[in-house]
Amino acid sequence: ETQIRRPDVMAFAPPEARPSNSNRARTEHEKGVRSKRNASGRAQNQPHTPLPRVVMASGGREEQFNLLALPGMREALKAHAENDAADGSRLARDIISALFARDFMPGRHWVINGAVVRPLGDNTFSCEKTAEWDWKDINAEAKAKARIITTPNLIRIEDYFYYVSG
Repeated sequence: ETQIRRPDVMAFAPPEARPSNSNRARTEHEKGVRSKRNASGRAQNQPHTPLPRVVMASGGREEQFNLLALPGMREALKAHAENDAADGSRLARDIISALFARDFMPGRHWVINGAVVRPLGDNTFSCEKTAEWDWKDINAEAKAKARIITTPNLIRIEDYFYYVSG
């Protein structure tokens, strides 16, 4: 009888789907310890601050949002988690600016304004960023607006919208 040998299916699976031989790395990650190599090549464990979870909510629906895909957000989240988690206004300003930059298509004659962040309560901010186009009697405005709630473990972006009128 001839046996047909199947290729190792796991060899074609993405790395995160493959079984891990070491549970040690997973437990160190869960404890918030990052392994870093020193000059001699040996691993040194250094504590690191885990980044907060980010949620985008609108119309009663809530979904995970990858804020790290936006330029400059990794540094902003690290600074928020490590230094000034009590004051989220700076992070809210960085978030609305990054969301605006993602959606806005700049061109000639656009004047981009700074982000405006107004506190609404405990770690809750009303944020907006605008750009104006005023050229040859034609006016337009681009605006991004959201309510952003910042805590050390969760960042919630509520009712985000972006529009261009004119």
